[in-house]
Amino acid sequence: AAVHRGKPIREELTNYRKDGSEFTVDLSIFPVASESGRITHLISIQRDTTEQALVREKLAEDEARLHFLTESIPQLLWTASAAGQCQFVSNACARFMGRAIADILGTGWYQSIHPEDLNRTYAEWRQSIETGEPFVTEYRLRRSDGEYVWFLHRAVPRRNADGTISEWIGSSTDIAQQKRSEEAIRQTEKL
Repeated sequence: AAVHRGKPIREELTNYRKDGSEFTVDLSIFPVASESGRITHLISIQRDTTEQALVREKLAEDEARLHFLTESIPQLLWTASAAGQCQFVSNACARFMGRAIADILGTGWYQSIHPEDLNRTYAEWRQSIETGEPFVTEYRLRRSDGEYVWFLHRAVPRRNADGTISEWIGSSTDIAQQKRSEEAIRQTEKL
């Protein structure tokens, strides 16, 4: 249809070698018209893109695997920019907080921190950003039902080749049961 309209086309398609094996090609066809405007020739260029197609397929598989991993582990996963602005949260994290992902990004996650833990958490996070040291702290996060739950939060800097921080990779692990056990031990010791 494009050739009849005198338009060039470009497609990626599967082709076959003489031995019957498949390979992927990037095919471009350009119509060539005479002075009168009648198409007299077609110029076709084929490039073997099998390697690139395999790389794209592998990347798609890796991305699907990573997505499955981030959504199936019990931790809440997140990333932040070098400056400490939240850039990504897993769907599990957003579901736990009962908030839209877009509302958590940037500094939106501060709204889910227990008010008694907010200033300390913010100061510790800023110190990690300034020093490049890992961020490790405990604070309470508001769950979708409004209850606050204790989490152990960790973030490590991912660095560029020159050593500068490109982003922070973080996880938050529910430690509520551990906190209840510690409290039970304290109560037992008091008795």
